[in-house]
Amino acid sequence: MSPDTCEIGILFCDIAGSTRLYETLGDARAHAAVQTALITISDVVLKSGGVVVKTVGDEVMAAFFRAAPMFDAAIEMQRRIMTLAPVDGPQGAIRIGVRIGFHFGAAIRNAGDYYGNTVNVAARMVALAKGGEIITTTDVQALVEPKAREKFRPLDSVMFRGKAEETSIAEIVWQATSELTQLPNQLRMVSQTLSEQALQLTYAGQSWALKPRAPPFLIGREPENTLCLADSRVSRRHATIERRLTSWVLIDHSSNGTFMTFKDGREIALRRQDLILHNAGTITFGSSGNTEHDPRLNFEVIETERTA
Repeated sequence: MSPDTCEIGILFCDIAGSTRLYETLGDARAHAAVQTALITISDVVLKSGGVVVKTVGDEVMAAFFRAAPMFDAAIEMQRRIMTLAPVDGPQGAIRIGVRIGFHFGAAIRNAGDYYGNTVNVAARMVALAKGGEIITTTDVQALVEPKAREKFRPLDSVMFRGKAEETSIAEIVWQATSELTQLPNQLRMVSQTLSEQALQLTYAGQSWALKPRAPPFLIGREPENTLCLADSRVSRRHATIERRLTSWVLIDHSSNGTFMTFKDGREIALRRQDLILHNAGTITFGSSGNTEHDPRLNFEVIETERTA
């Protein structure tokens, strides 16, 4: 079947904190708990009229032909996961949580899978979500039922690589609103206070000054990365630095890891993890920063202006 373009809703749902779950429960018990959650999620997709595109590791990718059923399915997933029995751990019961992100728009459909901007945006939404959260774009708000629109709570705006304008995002308030009454004002206040926080990067004579609305900064061996590193220890798409709400975050996607060293000499190794950048330090890719000959990406978080 040849590829075709369609309007589709893409939803990602993954298990929050699955790495720690395996460390705490052991492989067999953690795998069983994750599988129970994935089966529950897939069941909601099918009963909501969606299609499970694929399941990779601890994540489900689903497609919906209309935005309204996708919105309802996201809420039902969170509710169904909450009803699962907690798993007994060495330090007490552990409750499985999921994070969800979705978007609706144009995508390329090929052999039962989907590609393109809508998929990329949905993936970014789930990356922004925490356990128990549903994050989407405010563009979806106009596509759901009027009553459902009341559950959209604006958060902030983010930039996507290749797009000239920022995208507004929102959290779907699916639990009792009485517990969340003050949160929107708090979020706006924090966003206003830190919105001018910039990031200065330097590497081997090159420099970049990233403002809060800057698109993601990509690092890896492939030429299309912002910082292209010709090193066999570096993955093709090794790491990303991006703005998440009020913080700059480093995300590792690599095989050999990313190493961050702060001014006090403390080094943190990241492997398929992310970490908030603060103050200043250096970053190396594929090997420890203790290796003297490795060029380093220097970073400094700069407070350019604060508002009251």
